Amino acid sequence: AIYLYIRRIQLMLLHSELHICMEYTVFISRNVAVMFVALQFISRNVKVMFVALQF
Repeated sequence: AIYLYIRRIQLMLLHSELHICMEYTVFISRNVAVMFVALQFISRNVKVMFVALQF
């Protein structure tokens, strides 16, 4: 009975770890998407500045 109880605790811990990993992955991917958009915005501004400097 004690073995089954320990096994259940291990499974619960594993499940929670997987859940945390998934949330962390989602968080990172969201941040990467934001950074990507910010980089596109910056590169667009740099292009505009470059064109403005040429004139």
